[in-house]
Amino acid sequence: MGTCGLVQRYLHRPRMKAKRRIIEAEPGMLNSKISIYQAIKLFLVGPKDPRIKSTDIKNIIESCSSVEVLLDGYDEFPDRDGDTGSDVGRIITSNLFGNIDVTLTTRYLPKDYDKENTKLVRLVGFDEKARDQYIRKAVTGEDEESVAKIKRALKSNPILDALCQVPLFFVMFSHMTHEKVLFMRFNSVTEFFRYMMKCFHSHKSNKSMDRNTRPHNVTYELKFTELSKVAFEGLCGENQQLSWRKDGLCTRLGQGFYKHYNAVGILVEEEVYNVTNEQTSTADIQTRTDVRFYHQLFCEWFASFRLVEIVVATRNASELKNVLDKVDPFNLQYLYRFTCGITQQLGRG
Repeated sequence: MGTCGLVQRYLHRPRMKAKRRIIEAEPGMLNSKISIYQAIKLFLVGPKDPRIKSTDIKNIIESCSSVEVLLDGYDEFPDRDGDTGSDVGRIITSNLFGNIDVTLTTRYLPKDYDKENTKLVRLVGFDEKARDQYIRKAVTGEDEESVAKIKRALKSNPILDALCQVPLFFVMFSHMTHEKVLFMRFNSVTEFFRYMMKCFHSHKSNKSMDRNTRPHNVTYELKFTELSKVAFEGLCGENQQLSWRKDGLCTRLGQGFYKHYNAVGILVEEEVYNVTNEQTSTADIQTRTDVRFYHQLFCEWFASFRLVEIVVATRNASELKNVLDKVDPFNLQYLYRFTCGITQQLGRG
């Protein structure tokens, strides 16, 4: 089912009745092979013979008794959450087209939106049927041989198969397997994750409208020592935590670094309510912005680099044991796997 069909299922539910709606979902859950954007670009605004102008759109909006707007894939917008005041930003804050029904699909919530008049829903789950539909609609089409190749590649590696239960990682795996023949040779979760991280950063750079930021983006991609420390402390420190206050984290990482990883989608923001006690009135409740990793596997990935540093610095077996005793092997198995994989690569280097 493509974006439009799935979105329609939720728009007609009574609890979603509103002028502004946001459907939050992981990549792959709302994708269709030919998006609305591609259809418009192909048939209405071709490079040689543009058939529709901004005035045409304005006339349509003004002449219709009711209008519904679908803003698909907000996290892919080049100027999302920017400070320039884009039309999309004005729409989702209800400062533009306030009387028009607008639905936004996104991987994470926008920084600013009309909270009082917006209905939110988050889609979760990605079963075998949804996987098959995604491969056919977004990757291979009805090429049965290519579909089978992706499924074989996944089933042949139990470690990757388990990892790809997460929709985001399955989406990346499907595209990489289909587009890169060499990817079939990836036989460790560390190699897969390293390549996937490179793809995330590359995708962000390709989407960026500011070419002057690219040198900084490369630096942020390769040098993340402080983020590794934050991740390791969160998983294995005395005061373990999986979310951090935005202001404190920005101070520690640096504004530029933080903005980059937030734009990539590795760090995501959440609005949290501060309720001091049960007697706190609604008017007195304050909010703050907390930050977490998009998925705990990202946290374990970055923490593994810090763990490698600590292990290398140990002087004897006793020190090593003290370090590893703080790492839960049951709940942090990927931290162990990533660390072993990185250590092996360092040894080969």
